Amino acid sequence: MTRLRVAILGATGSIGSQALDVIDRFPDRFEVFGLLAGERALPREARFAIRAADPDAEERIEEMVTHPDCDLVLTAIPGARALPPTLAALRAGKVVALATKEVLVMAAPSTAPSGSASGASTWTASSGSCSPLPAAPSSRPPSSTSPRSPLPRR
Repeated sequence: MTRLRVAILGATGSIGSQALDVIDRFPDRFEVFGLLAGERALPREARFAIRAADPDAEERIEEMVTHPDCDLVLTAIPGARALPPTLAALRAGKVVALATKEVLVMAAPSTAPSGSASGASTWTASSGSCSPLPAAPSSRPPSSTSPRSPLPRR
């Protein structure tokens, strides 16, 4: 089984921490590909380990979320700063799990699954006590057999 490579935007917040916990619990299904942190220290090493204050952060974030080896981008950062990397990931055909309502409010038509040629899809991720990894796609019921499902088959 191929492991799903996950980039977490907001790796040190509650959603990011929960996502890392899920990844740790299921190492045969998920692996950390990249991490973006704000002011707090990054919780671990990753292929991409980015601090928001880094001078080249914007370029590195875009490289991370569009990288061919990245399978899923979890957007768990608040506000308008979440929009550029989320849209870049969608343009690159990535599965995006949104744990921030601001992106939906600012760009709902751009983030809705459209069956585009890129193969991108958007999933909502709970910011409550549920697992932050994708729980349900925004346009159809969850299915581990769906060609767009980011979850590996059991």
